Amino acid sequence: MVARVVVAAFFGVQHISDALHHRTDIVERWQEVKDTLFPAIRA
Repeated sequence: MVARVVVAAFFGVQHISDALHHRTDIVERWQEVKDTLFPAIRA
């Protein structure tokens, strides 16, 4: 289940980044996901 959430988050980040900024901000968006999602999974 955790893997599905992480994969969905990653591909969602790619999609939003591509749609809004042609993926120029993908590194920053992925960092936001990592900072938010991974601590929640660990809790």
